[in-house]
Amino acid sequence: PPEKIHIFDDKRIDKSVLLGPYNEGSDVSLLCEVRGGRPRPRVIWFLENNVIDETFANRSEEVVINHMVFPNVGRQHLHARLICQASNNNIVPPETKAVVLDINLKPQSVSILTKEKHVSAEKRYEVECRTSGSRPDAVITWWKGSRPVKRLAKNFAEQNNQSLSILNFVPVIDDDGKYLTCRAENPTIPDSALEDKWRLNVHCMGNELLLMELDVPVVTLKMGSTLNPEDIKEGDDVYFECNIRANPKAYKLSWFHNNVEIYQNMTAGVILSDQSLVLQNVVRATGGEYTCIATNTEGKGSSNPVNLSVKYAPVCIQEREEVYGALKQETVTLRCRVDANPPVAAFHWTFNNSGDQTDVSSEKYTNEVTSSRLNYTPNNDLDYGTLLCYGENEIGKQKEPCVFQVVIA
Repeated sequence: PPEKIHIFDDKRIDKSVLLGPYNEGSDVSLLCEVRGGRPRPRVIWFLENNVIDETFANRSEEVVINHMVFPNVGRQHLHARLICQASNNNIVPPETKAVVLDINLKPQSVSILTKEKHVSAEKRYEVECRTSGSRPDAVITWWKGSRPVKRLAKNFAEQNNQSLSILNFVPVIDDDGKYLTCRAENPTIPDSALEDKWRLNVHCMGNELLLMELDVPVVTLKMGSTLNPEDIKEGDDVYFECNIRANPKAYKLSWFHNNVEIYQNMTAGVILSDQSLVLQNVVRATGGEYTCIATNTEGKGSSNPVNLSVKYAPVCIQEREEVYGALKQETVTLRCRVDANPPVAAFHWTFNNSGDQTDVSSEKYTNEVTSSRLNYTPNNDLDYGTLLCYGENEIGKQKEPCVFQVVIA
């Protein structure tokens, strides 16, 4: 009869004792290796009592293998047995080795249990959310609009793969119309998140601030509270929040940059979410004036403008290199003009001739706020070549210099 049965994964790690955990929806690839037995044994894979693979092969005179791929394991396969069986006669029972499937499972459901029709501003609420089906327990997070709500929730593990989260929530009037979201996900499984949303209808205590008469929306715009408007640099992420008070409710929200409407463009890092505008990886051109306009059946209401100032290292205003012709002993004036925010703190000039680069003495050029002027006089043939100008501010040094060629006239 066969002597030994070993079970390996694709990395040839012995799985004879522990199998998994595998993520729900993934494939299980196993190799059953059987040594000994005359005649050579038949090597077959079973899932419990069902044959799933009979394609065995001889690896050598002493070894027979069956490489099995079991696709798309699911919830129904949790703790199921995969059995490798080797037999070469009908006299003695076949040799077997079984492994038990351990599977990470996605959440099956998530639900906010306490969705009240109206909530009062500045009043404390306990909002409960329950999820089930995840293994191990799901991670539950809360979101208001596009922003996470942190440190205000307590999570509890329950029986039967259920989890409960209780959020200590105090709405404010600005939350009216926003969505409170409960998200459950198994962090070991990509794209496993499920969400349940609750649209907040926030009333002020005593109704003193509610819009009682029909009117166009009253709209206010502000930059995200976690941002410092005076310290936004290229590469940063920025967000705006548009607050709308309207009766009847606004049915449309539009965003504008320098009076030009902007639309969602995930590739360009422009994300519209509820009443927020997110700008990812901002650049120099992202700066300018932003407004939001809300529309209801009574008309349109425009917000106050908010200016976004993006700091960036100096860039050359001239688009291409400039060429100057000069006689020996003739002085030409080279003007290096740059755009920068904040203004340039220093300029630096270099001269390059036949690969030799030297610094130009600061005594030979004059700096202004946005430009530097160099009076350059070639005295001999070696003084003709390329002059480079760099500006520098608190963000950094200019990456691409302004280029000037001085040639023989």
